[in-house]
Amino acid sequence: MTAPSRAAANVERFKRRFRKRRAAEAAAWRTLRPLLALARPRVRKRAAREGRILAVERILRIGDTLVTRPALAALREKYPDAEIAVVCRPSLAPLCEADRLVARVIVAAPGVRGFLRAARECRRFGAAAAYVFVPDRWSPYLACLARAGRVVGYDYAARGGALTERWTPPPRANVPAFLYEAASPEVHAAQIWLRLVNAEAPGPERYPAFEPGAGPRERVAAFIRLAGAADERPLVILHPGAANPSYLWRRERWLEVGRELAERGVPRLFVTGGPDEREAAAAMAAEMGPGRAVCAAGLPLLETFALVAEADLVITLDTAPVHIAATMGTPVVALYGPGDATMWSPLGVPYRAVVGDAPCFGCKSPRCFQDRHYCMEAITSAAVTAAAAELLAGASS
Repeated sequence: MTAPSRAAANVERFKRRFRKRRAAEAAAWRTLRPLLALARPRVRKRAAREGRILAVERILRIGDTLVTRPALAALREKYPDAEIAVVCRPSLAPLCEADRLVARVIVAAPGVRGFLRAARECRRFGAAAAYVFVPDRWSPYLACLARAGRVVGYDYAARGGALTERWTPPPRANVPAFLYEAASPEVHAAQIWLRLVNAEAPGPERYPAFEPGAGPRERVAAFIRLAGAADERPLVILHPGAANPSYLWRRERWLEVGRELAERGVPRLFVTGGPDEREAAAAMAAEMGPGRAVCAAGLPLLETFALVAEADLVITLDTAPVHIAATMGTPVVALYGPGDATMWSPLGVPYRAVVGDAPCFGCKSPRCFQDRHYCMEAITSAAVTAAAAELLAGASS
């Protein structure tokens, strides 16, 4: 069997497994729904305060959190005098605390204890309404335990037993691209969450403005000066890491992009990543050649936003820097393989989506189900460099 036919056969098997799992999950949740409804705590009306709104983002990562910000802005517009609290994971607390749209941050640590502690804090907060901006199984019950009068969210796979207002999810949400119905409309992830707040709202054209703060900006300016790049332009960021293994691109192709950009006159590259990617980013920066690249992995979150704001271009996988760049107004080249290039595109900035053309494109699976990484292998370094050169030429003209 040839590689393309083998890939296509694997896709068919994946489709069957996905449909079976989704149907079985929906059937199980529908069976449990009456019991879960009986267990739902009564709303203590005196405890629920009309001027308080809860936004549940308990399991979101950085990019997902930025994608929900148009919905938060709509909440602020709908309830101008309300105190809005966001429930987030510990690593995102600095981002949420710096967000002008958020009045209070409630941290939900991983595990059962963290969940219950967050539920108690949410109950003390006393929200009149909760908007669940995640598709997981248990976040609606966090809002339920908080005894919010209204709990609004999408009923993914019949999981919404704790919701008082259940919305039907868009047909492309949390579904592999090769299972899309032909007639289903394209939708951006930001609009999916925005519709929970304002059903008539058009798709947002950009993300709300975000300011990381004077301190992070000053520290990043000092970091750039220390790297000897204060007077060098263009400043280009490469972000080769991703939390999901299926989104990764070959290391040698990142090196090829770095070298090709150097040949095109880019004086210095900054290689970014999380704290656990510092060693790999430093090795990649060193391998690009003396003085050509700087390791910027492991910067604190708000400093990363400040660095992206200083950049002329970000080249990244389909992960958080796509949306950090869009939030900070920086052009971006994004590489899409398992992800949906329409649903997760950057908003409001010049960008190029480089798409891996393969039968399994858009599987949305965190781990590749193929024997080879076909979608990401289909993306060439030449295509990425050409997209980057086009955006840099447009910025300088």
